[in-house]
Order: sequence, then C-alpha cells, then structure tokens
Amino acid sequence: MIDSLSLLLRARRKYASDGTAAVLSEALTTVLESEASRSVIRNAILDHAIVLEQSQLRERAHRYWSCVPPDSSNPFGTEASIPPKTRLPNSGSFDGLEQTCPPSPFVAELEDVTVLGPAGIGVTDQSELLKDTIAPRSDSDSRIEKVLARSVRHNGFRTTRDAVRSPSDRADRHVRTAASLIPVWNNYYHWTLECLPKLLGIETYHERTGELPTLLLPPDLSSWMRESLELVGDVDLVSRPLRSGTTRVDRFVVPSYPTPSRTGCFWLRDRAHRAAGVETETIEELPSRIYVSRHNANIRRVRNAGAVHDVLEEFDIEPYALEELPVATQVRLFANADLVVSPHGAGLANLVYGTDPTVLELFGGKQKTTFYRLSKLMGFEYHALFCDHTCEDLLVDPDRLRTVIGDIIAGDRTPILPASSQ
Repeated sequence: MIDSLSLLLRARRKYASDGTAAVLSEALTTVLESEASRSVIRNAILDHAIVLEQSQLRERAHRYWSCVPPDSSNPFGTEASIPPKTRLPNSGSFDGLEQTCPPSPFVAELEDVTVLGPAGIGVTDQSELLKDTIAPRSDSDSRIEKVLARSVRHNGFRTTRDAVRSPSDRADRHVRTAASLIPVWNNYYHWTLECLPKLLGIETYHERTGELPTLLLPPDLSSWMRESLELVGDVDLVSRPLRSGTTRVDRFVVPSYPTPSRTGCFWLRDRAHRAAGVETETIEELPSRIYVSRHNANIRRVRNAGAVHDVLEEFDIEPYALEELPVATQVRLFANADLVVSPHGAGLANLVYGTDPTVLELFGGKQKTTFYRLSKLMGFEYHALFCDHTCEDLLVDPDRLRTVIGDIIAGDRTPILPASSQ
C-alpha cells in the first residue's frame, strides 16, 4: 500500500512538472524494465551472449592503457577502500559494510563493435556484451537487462536479439573510431560520476594514439549535460547523438566504468575547478555553509521544510535549489563550502567538486551508501542523520537537526549516526 501511494505521489509530481507525455513515457519504461519483461530478455537474448567483465576486457582488448593524469594527482597517493553502492544492510547503521578498493582507471580499444542505440551498450562480433559501456564491475547483470529492454522498446525485439546473438557488419550507421558516453539513467548523479570521469580515458586514448574518438551521446542530451561536458572536456570533442538502431564502430574505445576511483574523482575535480575559475575567481563571496534543497524534486522532499529552514538560519546555512544553477556555479559553490547539509539525492554528486567540506546527509526510507563512499574517497568528514519518512518524503526532527549541526560546528569529529525514530 505504501509503495502504491509513493508511486501515485511521484506520478502526480511528475505530471505537474513535466506533463502527461513524461508520465506515460516513465510508465512505459517501468513496464518494459519490469522483472517479467527482463526475464524474457534474459532467456531469449542475454543467455545467448557472453558478458565481458572488466578483468576480461583487458585480455580481449586490441590495445589498452592505464590512465595516469599528467596534470592532476590523487593527493592521498593511493586508492581508498569503500563499500559497494548499495542499501544499508541494517537501517540506520553503516556498520558491517564490506570494503573493497576500486581499481585504477584504464582505457581499452576493441575492433569491430556494434553499438545498440539509444542505450549505448557495445557488442563484439563474438556476441560479447561490453559491460563497461553501461555498468561498473561490481554490478550484477540487472543494468544490462535494463538497457536491452530499452533497445527492445526503441528498436524492436528482433533487431535487439539479432544484434546480440548474430552480430554482423550490417548496421544503420558506421563510425571509424568512437566511444559511448551514455548513462543508464539521465540524472545528475549518473552523468556526473559515471560518465564524466570516462573523459579521462578518452583523453588518455587521444594522447597515446593521436586520434580523437567520436563521442556517442544521448539523443536527448540536456542543457546541463552539455554544459558539464564542455566544462570538463579539454579538447575539441567531436560528438553525435546515438539514436535508435545500430551503429558499427571499427575501433571502439572503452574507458573502464567509473566505480568511482580517487584517480578519476580528483581528475574530474581539478579539471572542473580550472574551467569554472575556482583558482582564479573570488569564490569567498559564496556561502561556506550550504543546504541542498529538494523542493523541486518528485521524491525525497522534506515535508516540514519550514521548520528545517528555521534551524538552518540559526547556523547561517544557505539553501540552494541546485537545478536552478549553471553547472559552473555549482562547482564553485561546492569548492567553497565548509559544510554541506542535504537530503539523500543526486545533488550530492557535486561533492566531487568539494575542497574539504564536512557532509551531513539526511536519510528517510531510502538509505544508501552512495555519498558516504564518495566522501570517503575524497577524504571528507561525513555524518548522517536518519529521519522519519512518509511515502518517499522526509520528516526531519528540527531539535535533532539542531543538535547534530551544533555538534559538528563545535568540532565533534565522531560520526553522528543517530538511530532512526521510526
């Protein structure tokens, strides 16, 4: 019952913000990517292919190179062990999380690859699905099932099946050298932390070969995607939208999928800082304590926003609706921040642009490790406050919030993970 109410609330907000067409499109996507549809895809398509894992990608590659940025460095010198991007095993606690060290990024080149549009997954002539085009190494096959379902929606079942089970040089389009830069979900987090770091691999390939691959981009590339691409890209990138159908690529460039890693994160931060003028412009005029408001979001909004804002004012914490700001402004805002308070959401992907903030993440029913592990990678102090929730929205206890923020500002370095009052 609660799930149904959450879906209805989300649909109503989606309709109010984006209209009927967006609601119907999301509903169709939900149906096609349901477990029942994915089961058919597994049996008819995926079970007849080989999923090429990251370790196998190196062996299968025609050529590959490690990505060692010459103009930026990981200040820690080593990678960090982080938990997987998952839900907390025990509500209200980060205890017991398994820690693994992400591999350093690399870029591989494969010959004669078919790319399924608009999802961007690559398939070799040996029916090998290139997992790194759409998913990290630790991910299950669920993303592959989703993008194959997306291909079925746009290309039809037969075209998708034949492209995977019987690849050939027959395709709708042909590109000599290309790389796919397409997120599975077109939101700010997946684009910022799972696509933009791939540009390090693209640049490594360009430096090693002298050839710049064509970037295959989402056909519905948003303005903020394009802005961030122009902000981070340091060369004259050539791109084309990857529309429905199949694209044949003679030399397909595959950057290892960002987990993320410290190398990739600090490369992205340094590149964005230079482009946004963090080192040359005066950013001290921006507030050092910020709150990421989700009042324009469809889910995980704060129900008692007025009471929360009263607490924020006591500590001179400035609220921002990040979707209303240019990407360069978001970069400067987080670069200058000493304290970032935010409900769990994609806006916290901007922590990758932070210099040394303390992070306080507010959780409702959705409790994931996403930004805890990003904070750990970047070396930031991290705290969490677990809140009550109704449907998918948060109900924040203002007294607990006041206590937690006060303790943080007073210098309490013990991670604050209060038990949820649910």
